[in-house]
Amino acid sequence: GRTVPAAMAACSTAEALPVRSHWAESVVVAQAFHWFDQERAVPEIRRILLPGGALGLIWNVRDESVEWVAELTRIAGAENSMETRAGLERLPGFERFEYRHWRTGQMLDRDTLLAHVGSRSTVATLGDRERERVLDEVARLCESHPDLAGRETFELPYETQAFRARLTPE
Repeated sequence: GRTVPAAMAACSTAEALPVRSHWAESVVVAQAFHWFDQERAVPEIRRILLPGGALGLIWNVRDESVEWVAELTRIAGAENSMETRAGLERLPGFERFEYRHWRTGQMLDRDTLLAHVGSRSTVATLGDRERERVLDEVARLCESHPDLAGRETFELPYETQAFRARLTPE
């Protein structure tokens, strides 16, 4: 309210946005577009964008070029947005996506990494016994990998991937 008095907040899904057509200059989605029902959400996003409007998509993807992160992926499961990111060139109604990426990181300790892994859908949806096995393996990774063992905190490296495309002219 105070910082941007004209801002509107609404609770909805991407498949049924509660704003009028041609309302937004841009739509930005961070770390969630892969969860949308694309067949319903993409036309809805196109509907609310002004002519020439843009769609921005952002993901933070674990940097698996780092050996211990690749091992973490082997234990806990792969990134779940890969297929969506690969299919962006076929997104109907949008011009070709521009792409930028940069390295970033998150400082963690062992317990925060375990909570992070436990919250990821590939682990959170497992049965109790299998989830416990995965988290035990991650704990062993923290205790045994040379880049992690004995360290109070460490950096989980990411690559932030940002995509932007404008609506195709009608």
